[in-house]
Amino acid sequence: MGLALWGAACGTAVSAMSSANATVTMVLVLRAATPL
Repeated sequence: MGLALWGAACGTAVSAMSSANATVTMVLVLRAATPL
């Protein structure tokens, strides 16, 4: 039970980090592509 909970928590954390990284990358690409 504890191991399954730990695995789910790690999976959620990795997913959130991946999503945040993708968002930051997209923002940087859009800023680089958009002359201000």
